[in-house]
Amino acid sequence: MIALIALTEWLSDQEGGRKSIPAGSRFVIPAKFEAATDHHDVQSWSLVRPMQSRPAGSTEWIAEVSFLAPAAPQELLSDGAKFELMEGGRCVARGMVLPSQVVIPAPAVVAHPEQAAKR
Repeated sequence: MIALIALTEWLSDQEGGRKSIPAGSRFVIPAKFEAATDHHDVQSWSLVRPMQSRPAGSTEWIAEVSFLAPAAPQELLSDGAKFELMEGGRCVARGMVLPSQVVIPAPAVVAHPEQAAKR
């Protein structure tokens, strides 16, 4: 299976997104790809998204992305591929697969504000 790096921007509640960004470092969610055409039998595929970094207070994630199902159309995960993350029928985030030559700095995992306050 292919695994690439993607940048994702979570939409605010006012934009129709989530009230809060998902907690934890791994997230599985259905995604619709801009490049998916009518010849694909399924229009959305579950992405596995282990977070690599997220600046404190930011709505952007840098995460590795791969399909949950081995039978997913791997060609959709290519440099520059654009996608939407879906919950039910609504888009909660938009993302793009980063070019494979982009070097991502070492993970800077940031505790969620609730966790940081407990320390």
